Amino acid sequence: MKYLNPIQLYIFVTTLFFLFLFSTTDSKDEVSEEQDTSMVTVSSVVNLNYKVDSTQEAVLNDVQDSILSELNETMVQGGSAKSKIGISKWSPSEINLKAYDSVQNNLPDSLKDSYWKRKLRRAIYRDGDNFGDLILHNFPKMFFLLLPIFAFILMILFRKQKYYYVDHLIFGLHFHAVLFFILGIESVITYFISNEVIINAITFCSGVGIIIYLFFSLKRVYPSPLYKIVFKQIALFFLYLIMFRLCFVLLLIALLLFA
Repeated sequence: MKYLNPIQLYIFVTTLFFLFLFSTTDSKDEVSEEQDTSMVTVSSVVNLNYKVDSTQEAVLNDVQDSILSELNETMVQGGSAKSKIGISKWSPSEINLKAYDSVQNNLPDSLKDSYWKRKLRRAIYRDGDNFGDLILHNFPKMFFLLLPIFAFILMILFRKQKYYYVDHLIFGLHFHAVLFFILGIESVITYFISNEVIINAITFCSGVGIIIYLFFSLKRVYPSPLYKIVFKQIALFFLYLIMFRLCFVLLLIALLLFA
């Protein structure tokens, strides 16, 4: 009997998944490119007019915030797909890194961005137009790091099974391949659907499918009583979620440090 190479299977499935994810994200960004260019151009002009004395700084700062707030609301109401995901006012408004540096150099010290805000914004200019692009394009690296961690968690939970670490790693490769396969099918279907109720239903079904698949996989590879499989599956999800968040934070720190 022939078996699929787990490494090749994982690379093939994840490559297709992230290629589709990146392509759909880029295509949505292009729809609103003209609107976003107008927005950042206007906001850049507002930022460049900050050379004032201390009595006027607060007033102009409020004016700038009001203008940029109205611009953001206009873009949201107009259906702009290129929203600044996750960081709200930390999103840069200048059109490129050169413009951002120019604005910062002309601002009073009290109004310049802090060290970490500057790091974050420089990283966004380097790797993507918004925070979502920045994280999304580095997700494959994070999952590459999570794979051996997933295998290590399995080794701890099923240490009485007397499998080698590489056996747990192979199981992890197969599970993640199926995981991205299901998520890929979900992404393809929901891409052509605009009804939020249907999208939520499909997302729910894919989540349930992943849980069911993992349960039967664990039961087959690590034969144990039903209650033990359920308990260890819950523990696996919990520990994996903790490590996922830790790797996410490490990814952010790495992006900021090397921005």
